[in-house]
Amino acid sequence: MQILVTGASGFIGRHVVAELAEAGHDVTTLHRGARLDSSHGSGRAVRHLRADVLSDEARQAAAASEAVVHLAGRGDVQASFREPAAYSRLNALGTLNVLDGARASGAHVVLASTQRVYRPTDAPIHEDAPLAPTDPYAYSKLVAEQWCRMYAEQLGTPTTVVRLFSVYGPGQVGQGTSGVVSIFLARALRGEPLTVHADQQRDLTWVGDVARGIRLAVESPPRAEAPARVYNLATGVGTTLFELAQLVCQTLGSRSEIVPPSGRSDEGDRVADVRRALAEIGYAPTVSIADGIARLAHHADRAES
Repeated sequence: MQILVTGASGFIGRHVVAELAEAGHDVTTLHRGARLDSSHGSGRAVRHLRADVLSDEARQAAAASEAVVHLAGRGDVQASFREPAAYSRLNALGTLNVLDGARASGAHVVLASTQRVYRPTDAPIHEDAPLAPTDPYAYSKLVAEQWCRMYAEQLGTPTTVVRLFSVYGPGQVGQGTSGVVSIFLARALRGEPLTVHADQQRDLTWVGDVARGIRLAVESPPRAEAPARVYNLATGVGTTLFELAQLVCQTLGSRSEIVPPSGRSDEGDRVADVRRALAEIGYAPTVSIADGIARLAHHADRAES
C-alpha cells in the first residue's frame, strides 16, 4: 500500500515509518525536520518530502496516496495556552489540508488525536465517553477530529481517529509537562528530584505498541457503511505517577528524591478502555510499563558505554 506519513521526523512518526516499511508498505514521509533514513530493517526504501503540512505539496502528496497517517502537529499542552492560534492553525488546519488532498483519491486518513479530548473522569475511558477539552491543544485536536467525521460522512473520505494516551519510548524528549516518562528518566539519571505534581493514574503506552496499532488501523480500513471510526490506542492499565517515579528510580538504581503529590489531579485519571480496538482491528498492547522502563534503562546504559 502507498502510505504518506506526515510528521514523520517526530518521536512517534519515526516508529510508525519503521513499522510500516518493515511490514512491506511503500512509505513516503512528509516532515520539516532533519533528513530521515531512507531504509529500515526490511531494506525497503522510504521516500522523503520536506514540506509544511499546510502547503500545496502536502495536499498533493495526500492525493497521490492510498492511505495517510497524519501525525504532524504540536503537542506541548502548556505552550498551547501561550500560542492558541498557532496550535489551531497547525493541528486543525493542517488536518483539513491533508483531508482535502485525500478526498481527491479517496485515501483513508488515520489521524493521531489525544486522550485530552475526553471529559476528566476517574473511570476507564471508552471511545463514546463525553468530550470536554480543557486546553487549547485538545480543542485543536477535537476540531481536527470533527473535520475527519465530516469528510468521512459527507464527502466520502474514510477516516480513522486514534486517540493516544501517555506514549513513551526511545527517542522521546519531554516538552513542558508532556512526556512524563522521559522527564522522570532524565532527572533520575542526573540524580535530581522527581516531583510528582498530582495523584493521578496514567495509561503509559510503549511507542512500538502505538505504531503497531496505527499499522493495523491502516491495514483494516473502515467499512463503507461506517466510514468514520475512533479507537483508543493504549494499554487499559493505570499507573500512578508516584508508582512511575518509584519504578524509574528502582530500575535505574537512582537515589533521586521522590517528592510525593500534594493532592488529586483536577483532570481525574486517564486510563483507556481498549476493547473496541481489540475487537475491530486486533490491537493488543504487548509491553508493560515495567518492561518498557527496563528497555529504556538498557538504552541509557548503552548510550553511556
